[in-house]
Amino acid sequence: MSRVRELARLSRQIIDRRRTRARIELPQPTVGNHRWLDVRMSTFIRGAGVIVVVDDITERHQRETALQHRATTDAVTGLPNRAALHAWFAASSAATGKANPDVPAAGEESITASPDTTGLAALFLDLDSFRRVNSSFDYSVGDATLRAAGRRFASVLGPTDIVGRWDGDEFVVLTTAGTAAAVADLAERLGAALTEPLDVHGHRIRLSVSIGAALTHVALPSASSASPENRRKSSASATRGTSQSPAEHWDVLVARAGRELIRTRSQHRTGRARRSHSTP
Repeated sequence: MSRVRELARLSRQIIDRRRTRARIELPQPTVGNHRWLDVRMSTFIRGAGVIVVVDDITERHQRETALQHRATTDAVTGLPNRAALHAWFAASSAATGKANPDVPAAGEESITASPDTTGLAALFLDLDSFRRVNSSFDYSVGDATLRAAGRRFASVLGPTDIVGRWDGDEFVVLTTAGTAAAVADLAERLGAALTEPLDVHGHRIRLSVSIGAALTHVALPSASSASPENRRKSSASATRGTSQSPAEHWDVLVARAGRELIRTRSQHRTGRARRSHSTP
């Protein structure tokens, strides 16, 4: 019900004496601005009539909006922060009916994922060798590089995805397109987003990103550089399946994605070390 219709409903109840007072805040569109009105209505103690008091509360709404923005926005990148990611996950969990705890209730069967299983997914992104940017330039260039990387990641997301800054040079992507194939494809796009150098304060900065992914149903293998081969491995892992609860708390899901990133990096380092030792 729109606020105007709600105002009409409350007014009719006041006039019909079904209630003695009512209050509602209404947006008032204006040219180049948006104002808010606080409308309070009450009946006379005796006799017919209604008292209506209207106050302009635009400044209060603007202060609340600014406070909300600061509370949910990363100061460096302008991306959503952890609080905003948490709120997004909670809302998406409720909307998809997957707001259960990460431990199955007594008598509840866990779910085995398949490539077609949908659910929420988290991708943990860590910029590779980002310390070299700060050591080679300064922190203003480093901060601008984080902003540029964040914009690149955001540019490849779909309408059901969100990217936020986690900490330092780490980002987290949350998505509701949680099939194994969709998450693997998203990881590939995120990895490819940094293929071209970042133009930061006149410097061309090359970066790569390591990615770990996890679904609410099953953890996926991740890749330092997403590729069709990694996507096939992700799909195969989901096909084998792992018993998980229908959904997890968001911090558990993000932690699993972070562990996948660490595991994949370790595998890549081991592979590089073996290749170097085998080279004559």
